[in-house]
Amino acid sequence: MLLKCQKNYWAAKLVKMLEDADVKIDNSLQIDEDKLKIIQNPIFSSTTRLTIMMILNANQQAGFTTLRNLLKITAGNMDHHTKTLETAGFLKKFKTFSFKQPMTLLKITNEGKNAFITYTDQLTDFLNKSKKLE
Repeated sequence: MLLKCQKNYWAAKLVKMLEDADVKIDNSLQIDEDKLKIIQNPIFSSTTRLTIMMILNANQQAGFTTLRNLLKITAGNMDHHTKTLETAGFLKKFKTFSFKQPMTLLKITNEGKNAFITYTDQLTDFLNKSKKLE
């Protein structure tokens, strides 16, 4: 709550400074609130989770250890992010064996694939609209 209050305080302070300096603020940017909610999805706010979803979207599945090594993060950190994605229904964990060694396999779900595609489409649309304003 404190962070949100501080964020609003600094945003208001910036707007006041711009108004005092006679800087014209363009309020013509119209953003669909539903699209903005998709872009602000807390699941994708982490670059680690976004990267995991990017890899799984391209490959359908990947080994836990392979992804962890690729991302250069600890097992605990990887576990935290995969649990968050699993709780959201975006991926499933499967235990299997590879060369008689236990292996955790991560697979993207249809819900996860749809959410990721929607997120990237909306983000691309938002960025394209931002470029047009320049």
